[in-house]
Formats: sequence, C-alpha cells, structure tokens
Amino acid sequence: MARQAGRWVDGGGARGAAGGVANGGARWAGPGAAGGVARAGVLAVLALGVIGCSDGAPRDASAAAPGPSPVYVDSIFPIEEGIRRFKAELPDSAGALSGGAASAEALVGQFMAALEGRDVEALAQLAISPAEFIHLYYPHTRFTAKPYEMGPDLLWFQLGNYGSKGMNRALDRFGGRSLGYVDHACDEDTIEGPNRLRSGCVVRVRDEDGATQTLSLFGQMIERDGMWKFINYANSL
Repeated sequence: MARQAGRWVDGGGARGAAGGVANGGARWAGPGAAGGVARAGVLAVLALGVIGCSDGAPRDASAAAPGPSPVYVDSIFPIEEGIRRFKAELPDSAGALSGGAASAEALVGQFMAALEGRDVEALAQLAISPAEFIHLYYPHTRFTAKPYEMGPDLLWFQLGNYGSKGMNRALDRFGGRSLGYVDHACDEDTIEGPNRLRSGCVVRVRDEDGATQTLSLFGQMIERDGMWKFINYANSL
C-alpha cells in the first residue's frame, strides 16, 4: 500500500502501462526543451537570485533559508501580456491534460516503468506541455498576483531547469535498472482553482535482498478533470 494525504497507496499493478523502448544514453532535456518558451532575459533574472525549492516550484522569501536578502524582479510586461505572448509563441492550445494517467497511482507506476526502461519519450509524455502549462496550470497559481507575482516565461524556465537536472540525476543513478517499486507517499493535496496539486512525494523500492529504500524522484503532480500529469521532475537526489 502507499500513503496518499497521509496514507500509503499501493503501487502494485500500475507500472506496466509505459514500458517503452530503452533509449540507451539519452538525456532528459526538460519539458521546456521541445516547444517551450525561453527568452534571453530569463537567464539574467535567474542569476539575480530567484528562490527555488525541492519540488521545483518557486518559493516565497519567507520560506527560504537564511541568507542574503532576495532580489525581487518585476516583469517588463503585466501578467496578462506575458500570458498572451507565451500563448502566441505556441503552435497549439490545450483544453485538457492529455497523455498522463487516470490516477496518481497509475502515473507513478508509468513513471517508474519509464525510468527503469530509460524511456525518455514516455517521461516527456507524462509531464505537462508548454500549452498545458499556460492554458491550464499557470493562470490558477499564486504567481499571477503580488506578492508572489512571476511571469509565465520565468516560471516555465525555472520549472524546466529544476526538472531537467532532477531527471538527469535520476536517469544517471537508476535508469535501466530494476528498482522493485513498492509504493509511494505524498503530502496533503492543495487546490488551485480547478487544479489539484500533490507535492512532497517519495517512492519506496525494494532490492533483491528485500531491503527497502525511500527515494525522491519527481516534483509536483497535477490533476484536472480526472487526468494526472507531472508538473516537473525536480527531486532531491
């Protein structure tokens, strides 16, 4: 069984849906690498000290570790204009999540199968696309209003940056190996408009000798209208 909102939720039977074809030494480039939006100014903003957290979502200054005072960067454009520009650079829109799973348990199972198979294409399908980010996720986040205001370009870039690093660490350490997935556990859900977000997830795996290990392998999950996907693959490896 495995913990969901304080309980363990069984992982049995959910893993085989995305076996996929092994990709050898393939590397994960992050959700923003294919069709994402990136502007040169984003790199400069990150260098100024945007604060991040272990699940890949930016965190406000009150939750950051002690250190230099954070630098707050106002976007050149209002949020509404940032959303319009982001959408304008995409070839399509999104009215619903697609390519994920019908339950969190199935999503984690598919993720574990893809990781074991080094199936980078399957991993990409399980994470939100740029269109899903801007049409379904971002408009309902706290980052559209002060004091947490952050333009969609910067937030997408930051999610992709943390996620690609985390996924490559996971592929380097566990890709192509049989992990013996047992179950997973997450913190309490949070609700943002029509979206259910699930954070703080860990998985338990069991080796051939029966010893178990708890691993952080991915970041937040999102559920909307019965479909689950990953927001990104940030982890604490």
